[in-house]
Amino acid sequence: MITGAGSSILRRRTRVWHTLHVWKTEPSLEGAKEICGVVEAALSAGRLDLGPNFHAIDSHVVSSRTMRDPDGETSHGVVTIEVLAEEVTP
Repeated sequence: MITGAGSSILRRRTRVWHTLHVWKTEPSLEGAKEICGVVEAALSAGRLDLGPNFHAIDSHVVSSRTMRDPDGETSHGVVTIEVLAEEVTP
Protein backbone atom coordinates (compact mmCIF):
# COMPACT_ATOMS: atom_id res chain seq x y z
CA MET A 1 0.00 0.00 0.00
CA ILE A 2 1.30 3.47 -0.83
CA THR A 3 -0.10 6.73 0.50
CA GLY A 4 0.95 10.34 0.31
CA ALA A 5 2.62 11.60 3.46
CA GLY A 6 3.37 15.14 2.43
CA SER A 7 4.24 17.51 5.19
CA SER A 8 4.66 20.34 2.70
CA ILE A 9 2.90 21.64 -0.35
CA LEU A 10 5.48 19.89 -2.58
CA ARG A 11 4.13 16.44 -1.61
CA ARG A 12 7.42 14.68 -2.22
CA ARG A 13 7.00 12.27 0.68
CA THR A 14 5.32 8.91 0.36
CA ARG A 15 4.60 6.28 2.99
CA VAL A 16 4.90 2.69 1.74
CA TRP A 17 3.84 -0.50 3.52
CA HIS A 18 5.12 -3.81 2.21
CA THR A 19 4.28 -7.28 3.45
CA LEU A 20 6.87 -10.01 2.98
CA HIS A 21 5.81 -13.67 3.23
CA VAL A 22 8.20 -16.56 3.87
CA TRP A 23 7.49 -20.29 3.87
CA LYS A 24 9.57 -23.20 5.03
CA THR A 25 8.83 -26.91 5.06
CA GLU A 26 9.54 -27.91 8.66
CA PRO A 27 7.87 -29.58 11.65
CA SER A 28 8.14 -26.43 13.81
CA LEU A 29 8.09 -22.64 13.40
CA GLU A 30 11.77 -22.15 14.24
CA GLY A 31 13.03 -21.78 10.66
CA ALA A 32 10.34 -19.25 9.71
CA LYS A 33 11.06 -17.30 12.93
CA GLU A 34 14.77 -17.28 12.09
CA ILE A 35 14.16 -16.01 8.56
CA CYS A 36 11.84 -13.25 9.85
CA GLY A 37 14.52 -12.29 12.39
CA VAL A 38 17.16 -12.04 9.65
CA VAL A 39 14.85 -9.77 7.63
CA GLU A 40 14.29 -7.54 10.69
CA ALA A 41 18.03 -7.38 11.42
CA ALA A 42 18.83 -6.49 7.80
CA LEU A 43 16.32 -3.64 7.87
CA SER A 44 17.78 -2.37 11.14
CA ALA A 45 21.37 -2.54 9.89
CA GLY A 46 21.23 0.67 7.88
CA ARG A 47 19.31 2.99 5.65
CA LEU A 48 17.44 1.39 2.75
CA ASP A 49 18.77 2.18 -0.71
CA LEU A 50 15.80 3.22 -2.83
CA GLY A 51 17.84 4.19 -5.86
CA PRO A 52 18.69 7.61 -7.21
CA ASN A 53 15.17 9.07 -7.20
CA PHE A 54 14.09 8.37 -3.62
CA HIS A 55 15.58 8.70 -0.12
CA ALA A 56 14.40 6.51 2.77
CA ILE A 57 13.70 8.95 5.59
CA ASP A 58 12.56 6.22 7.97
CA SER A 59 11.88 2.49 7.82
CA HIS A 60 10.86 -0.05 10.42
CA VAL A 61 9.15 -3.40 10.91
CA VAL A 62 5.52 -2.80 11.84
CA SER A 63 4.78 -6.43 12.67
CA SER A 64 6.21 -9.92 12.37
CA ARG A 65 4.39 -13.17 13.02
CA THR A 66 4.67 -16.87 12.28
CA MET A 67 2.00 -19.53 11.90
CA ARG A 68 1.41 -23.05 10.61
CA ASP A 69 0.03 -23.42 7.11
CA PRO A 70 -3.10 -25.59 6.81
CA ASP A 71 -1.11 -28.39 5.14
CA GLY A 72 0.53 -29.14 8.51
CA GLU A 73 3.98 -29.39 6.92
CA THR A 74 4.81 -25.74 6.27
CA SER A 75 5.60 -22.82 8.54
CA HIS A 76 4.63 -19.36 7.33
CA GLY A 77 6.13 -16.02 8.35
CA VAL A 78 4.69 -12.57 7.65
CA VAL A 79 6.76 -9.39 8.08
CA THR A 80 5.18 -5.98 7.46
CA ILE A 81 7.53 -3.07 6.78
CA GLU A 82 6.76 0.65 6.73
CA VAL A 83 8.96 3.14 4.84
CA LEU A 84 8.72 6.92 4.65
CA ALA A 85 10.34 7.89 1.35
CA GLU A 86 11.06 11.28 -0.15
CA GLU A 87 11.46 12.02 -3.84
CA VAL A 88 14.87 13.44 -4.63
CA THR A 89 15.18 15.99 -7.39
CA PRO A 90 18.31 15.74 -9.53
